[in-house]
Amino acid sequence: MNDEHPEGPSPTSEPEPKTSDVFHASDVEMRRRAAAVLEVLGGALTPAEAAQALTISLPRYYLLEARALEGLVAACEPRPRGRGPSMGRSAQALKRENDRLRQDLTRTQALARAMQRASGIPEQEQDTPITDGRIRRRRRPHARALRAAKILALPPGPSTPEVLPGVEPPP
Repeated sequence: MNDEHPEGPSPTSEPEPKTSDVFHASDVEMRRRAAAVLEVLGGALTPAEAAQALTISLPRYYLLEARALEGLVAACEPRPRGRGPSMGRSAQALKRENDRLRQDLTRTQALARAMQRASGIPEQEQDTPITDGRIRRRRRPHARALRAAKILALPPGPSTPEVLPGVEPPP
């Protein structure tokens, strides 16, 4: 004799629970507490009866009820429209702004040096770190470096080459 019916499982067998119907033990306890609070607020139970059903003390029940009401009020507040800020996006935005500001600073410094050279104003000595009493002379820029600085100072666009002419990649 075949136990399977052509229409589906037999009415006496229990249907398999869906994944959304399966709760963890903490979920079941949470739902029991929520139901008890709602029954007290609805007038079906007294706070003492709900505390006894949940096997907690009466003061603990009142704390639970207060937290439940706070959650209800918080859930009823209007939500802001659109996507909220996320840590990943704000960190990326800060990194982009930091990179942009660094480029702007480098460009401004290069322009200031060019203006000083063009006007004949002597360059200010930079704070050089003291190393065993020797003063290191500053290297004079080569023409290759000046060409690269000139290209970097241009605003980015379709005419700006990605590879700087005459600049060798580091080893």
